[in-house]
Parts: sequence; structure tokens; C-alpha cells
Amino acid sequence: MKESLRTFMNSLIDYAGLFPPANLPLDEAIDDYIIHLKGENSWMLGRFIIPVAKLNELDPLIPLFDEIGPLGLTVLGSGGKSNDEYLSKVSEDIAKINGYRSKHGGKVEIEVYECKLPSNSPSREIMEKATNLLNDNGLSHYHEFPELP
Repeated sequence: MKESLRTFMNSLIDYAGLFPPANLPLDEAIDDYIIHLKGENSWMLGRFIIPVAKLNELDPLIPLFDEIGPLGLTVLGSGGKSNDEYLSKVSEDIAKINGYRSKHGGKVEIEVYECKLPSNSPSREIMEKATNLLNDNGLSHYHEFPELP
């Protein structure tokens, strides 16, 4: 494999075992993720994807990473139906993320935040506020635009 392709594909694929088509329970998804982390193609594997609402369910599973290294997470945000609700939820999610980071120290690395935007496309002002909040808290972020009818 060319080095440029290997560089491009390094940590490219986040693990989404909690979601279709796998739809695994959290403990099984973590077990499967660990198997992949120990596999020969682990260099392509990125973070474990989890909704912010399920973060605390990870607590008993964190020790499984003691010998592997920190658990890298992409957190899916709560979203909101309006601009104000969206911004409020981003703030709440960041508080939960920071609390979780504090609780687990270096055992968990929450690096990425993904969230659906409200269906009425947020204003530039709301997006700037959300972006600043996320940047100020060390989170890379991706915003999913609503599906068109």
C-alpha cells in the first residue's frame, strides 16, 4: 500500500456498532471495538461513536481500556428543533462532556462532537455561538444538515 493512502486512511473509520446495521448493546459494541483495536487493521480504526445520553453507561466498561490506552470517543449531540433549543442543547452537551472528561481523566478522550442541525437551518449567529462553544472546549465538530423532503 502506498504511504500516502495509508496516511489518509489512518484512524479514518470511526466505530458505530451501536447503530444500524449492527445495533449492538453497548457492552457487546465495546467488546467488538476492542477486538478490532487489537486486529491487524487497527490502524484504520478511529473513535467509538456514542450518543451523549449514553456516556454514563460506559463507566463500568472504561477499565477494559487500561492496557490498550485511552478510549477515543466521538459524541453525538442531543440536537434541537429550534435555534434556541439547539444552542441550549449544545451547551448542555458540552457540560456533560466536560464532566465526563473530569470523571475519567486521561482514560477517555472526547475529541469530536456531531449533531443534527434544526430543520429550520440555524442562523449564522447561532452557528457562530455553537462553533465558538465547541472550539473553546476542545471539540472538533460536524453538523449534520436536515434531510430535504
